[in-house]
Amino acid sequence: MPKLRSAAALAAAFCAIASSASAQSGFQRVVQDSREFVIEFTVTQGTDCTTRGSNDQITIVFSNQSGDSVGPTPALGDDVAAEFSFSARDLVNQRLQFRRRVRDRSFLDARFIRVVNLNGDGWCPGRLAATIDGARLFDVALSPRKGRGTGGLQDWNRGNWAVRTYWEANLQQLLRSNARK
Repeated sequence: MPKLRSAAALAAAFCAIASSASAQSGFQRVVQDSREFVIEFTVTQGTDCTTRGSNDQITIVFSNQSGDSVGPTPALGDDVAAEFSFSARDLVNQRLQFRRRVRDRSFLDARFIRVVNLNGDGWCPGRLAATIDGARLFDVALSPRKGRGTGGLQDWNRGNWAVRTYWEANLQQLLRSNARK
């Protein structure tokens, strides 16, 4: 009989833990879902390039390494904390605004932000602004650009790595300068 009571007590304890864990998981899911943030980017096209328009995908990269210190393979490697892409084709009147939902803000701890074009159809950037849940993060001119290319942003790929052109800034300085405004 004592074995039966201990087995019953063990089964009851197991059921209590299991039901508590499933209720907790449901609660954790609700809390996790409610912690989503909305980041909004506003991108403008510049006028200082020979070829301004593009049909390429442009990528905003939050990274812990400078673009000068990463290699061509893979083009977007393990240095990337987050990336957000848009099609340069979607700009209307040289402007595009787009939003993404993110689960956390940890990518804002990255050291660098850069804007790259993996393809060769150069895109001429103007400005990049970002807000998260309506709070302004930064608004910055996407110049000067880095690299040896002569068009807009282009060639962030291993085939043309030597002539790639991209924009990059210290993200933490951008965020601090915006906090003072």
